[in-house]
Amino acid sequence: MVQLTLPKGSAPKKGKTWPKPEGGKKVKKFKVYRYSPEEGGNPSWDTYFVDMDQCGPMILDVLIYIKNNIDSTLAFRRSCREGVCGSCAMNIGGQNTIACTRGWDEIAGPHITIAPLPHQPVVKDLIPDLTNFYAQHAYVQPFLKTDTPEPEKEWTQTEEDRDTYPHSTNMMGKMSSMRRRECTHIGHPVAHGLLRSESTLSRARAC
Repeated sequence: MVQLTLPKGSAPKKGKTWPKPEGGKKVKKFKVYRYSPEEGGNPSWDTYFVDMDQCGPMILDVLIYIKNNIDSTLAFRRSCREGVCGSCAMNIGGQNTIACTRGWDEIAGPHITIAPLPHQPVVKDLIPDLTNFYAQHAYVQPFLKTDTPEPEKEWTQTEEDRDTYPHSTNMMGKMSSMRRRECTHIGHPVAHGLLRSESTLSRARAC
């Protein structure tokens, strides 16, 4: 396993432990990474107890439940909830994955850890800074180019043409795998509205 040397002041400390739900018969423990640049100091691991009878089957359901019912200050990204956009990419149970397709019952052990992607700076809590990601995407210019003269109007695409492009080139599902390699090809330029000109903080959706 890789060993990381963290800079001074960046090692997570023990955070707040929230009370267990009263009357819960199927309670599970979650340790969630918390960091707020406004407050400063070290990041922390906050502990939450969730009644799984009141929660959906995915880790994203857990995070939404925590934010709506336990701690409204928790910040994370989400969008499609269909395993397509990659907005909810994070490290869950020690693996980089996406929260909307990762079931909490798939992770063994007495508790489940939820942290931001480990290979990117953290904006707040589970929200990584995607500045470098978007810069790489712009640098490789992942769109089709032609040597023929530019047409007077846009070229139309037939259904047959569309089927020649593999769905695996969609850039949005690749965010959680970038730790294993240095990405030089991000994928398809259609990014479902995520390629915007706003600042990183405005793109970060504290759901």
